[in-house]
Amino acid sequence: MITPIDLKTVVDLSPDGFWIVSNQGKLLQVNDKYLKMSGYTREEMLSFEIKNLDAEMSHTDLQKKIEEVKSGDDNPFKTSHKRKDGSIYQVEIHAKFNPQADVFIVFIRNIEHRKFYKAKSNIADEIFNSSVEGILVTDANNKIVIVNDSFCQITGYTKEEVIGKTPDILKSNRHSKHFYLRFWQTLTEEGKWAGEIWNKRKNGEVYPEWLTISSIRQNNQVVNYVAQFSDITEKKNSEEEKFFLAHHDHLTLLPNRSLLQDRLEMLIDLHHKTPISFALFFIDLDRFKIINDSLGHHIGDEILKVIAQRIKSELRAHDTIARVGGDEFVIIVEDCKDSKSVERIAKKILRLIEKPIEVHHGDFYLSGSVGVSLFPHHTDKLRELLSYADIAMYKAKGKGGNLFEVFDKDLEDKAHQRLEIESGIHKALDNNEFEIWYQPQVNVTNSKVYAAECLIRWRNPTLGVINPDLFIPIAEESGMIYKIGKFVLIEAINQIKEWSHKGVFSGTIAINISGKQLENDNFITDMENIINISKVSPSKIELEVTESAFDDSKTGNLEKLIKLREMGFTIAIDDFGTGYSSLKRIKTLPVDNLKIDKCFVDNITTSKEDEALVNTILNIANSFNMSLIAEGIETKEQCQKLLQMGVYNNQGYLHSKPLPAEEFEKFISTYSIKENEYHVY
Repeated sequence: MITPIDLKTVVDLSPDGFWIVSNQGKLLQVNDKYLKMSGYTREEMLSFEIKNLDAEMSHTDLQKKIEEVKSGDDNPFKTSHKRKDGSIYQVEIHAKFNPQADVFIVFIRNIEHRKFYKAKSNIADEIFNSSVEGILVTDANNKIVIVNDSFCQITGYTKEEVIGKTPDILKSNRHSKHFYLRFWQTLTEEGKWAGEIWNKRKNGEVYPEWLTISSIRQNNQVVNYVAQFSDITEKKNSEEEKFFLAHHDHLTLLPNRSLLQDRLEMLIDLHHKTPISFALFFIDLDRFKIINDSLGHHIGDEILKVIAQRIKSELRAHDTIARVGGDEFVIIVEDCKDSKSVERIAKKILRLIEKPIEVHHGDFYLSGSVGVSLFPHHTDKLRELLSYADIAMYKAKGKGGNLFEVFDKDLEDKAHQRLEIESGIHKALDNNEFEIWYQPQVNVTNSKVYAAECLIRWRNPTLGVINPDLFIPIAEESGMIYKIGKFVLIEAINQIKEWSHKGVFSGTIAINISGKQLENDNFITDMENIINISKVSPSKIELEVTESAFDDSKTGNLEKLIKLREMGFTIAIDDFGTGYSSLKRIKTLPVDNLKIDKCFVDNITTSKEDEALVNTILNIANSFNMSLIAEGIETKEQCQKLLQMGVYNNQGYLHSKPLPAEEFEKFISTYSIKENEYHVY
């Protein structure tokens, strides 16, 4: 029998809701836990019967359950109760009948959280089983206790085959024991490890995966390890493909300048630990430009591929051949340090180039010029090594080609000058050593300067004024040409803005754009920014590019030029007629102006061939509604002849040499052509 003291103790200490219910189902007592659970006051509860609180059982079912409890069935059962606010929640009932007191002792446990946790558990199971990542869980002894479906799909193992085993069954043996020692050290100290690892599928295939593993602890003891991993084979292949494309020439598939430099740096670093030697052969094809310009780049490309493969097939596995320019190759031959070995290899290279080259368009015969530098005999510095071989190659080419030259002390002064120029280029922009000069472009029919071409000059404090023909190629090779080109653009555009505000000159500014500039991913964005900041109309700016910018392999250039033209810039082809543009292609190019190269102007008064070529260019310009200008005009006779043919836009020393900005202002303020001086009647 429950005494009042017993009852109070039960009521107060029970972790669950508690009732005492009469034989007729009326509530006689309720504890605070249930009041909090239900939201009712004690007075309200004591006015209820249990049928007022049950939200699930019918009156018949409730009576049946009461009879079952009275007959001794004390098994817990579930039902639903209704709170004061009307909400329903699930409860678990433990009821026992006390016949002596003729009352029911009832414990009510809110099991709503069980539903929540079950839902969460179902969600967790769903995530676990549907995850695209493989998941495995091990115990503290690293025995696998559970894996998901993706684990099976990736590894090829069934769940039954791996449960109870260790993840060692996946080992690929690609990693050293030191790798696993560091792996476990990190996991033990930090509680997690993440990284790339190679594992093995059931069929023996080795594959790369990205693995994240964590330790689960209770009371500071590891109880489980949870590993998640994804197969990164495709990503790895893609990364390797991107690496290959970034470090290999797209045409010949040989290493490019970047990969060559990495290889040289590795050999030079190795030399500091184990003395080694190697020879660097710099190869340039003789008169290759003639084939490109006369027959087209598609034929030139086929020839380059044949030569590349021909030389590569003769090299040893640990030697390297790279394509570093249009028709330039560099070969690294290790353990080549005596003059006889150098001579033998150089002559072999020349013989390989001399062999007839068969392509779809016929047989071709070429020769090459080879320059050689030796490491560490000539230098142990990478930049000097390349420069020395390049200079030696130009010496061979200067002797007529089909020769090889080894760098010697006679070439050292020239090499140091080249290196000094390369080094100076990096400082010139910071030191304001570059200047922009302007050469007038004249319409001889109205005696007006209608435009000016911007030409860069470098006034070096040590070397004096350096010819652009000398430093521009070096800037291209060193990668500084983009910064220099951007400097020219900003300076020239700001200058035309200043002249326009002062009322000095309102014509067009022609600016040369190198292929390297055009190929830069940021070129269009930089042009937009420069125009937006300067507020100069793009119609005041003519961008001059060479025909090589329209090479079939440079489709991105064509898209950029179309975009620039849409922005309002004028596009001109510089040195027109010296490249490979065909009539078929010229009609599709985004071009407004053609510049007749100086080589066609020099003998225009005496050469019928040059006259015919200029007439052809003039007809092309007229047919496609393009402007035309002749550059390099030095005599009145040349000007007169061109005017007679219909070419009236001139540029050249006859009118003016390139001038600094201040002198250009003075020139255009006083310039005039004597009336009718060049007119033809």
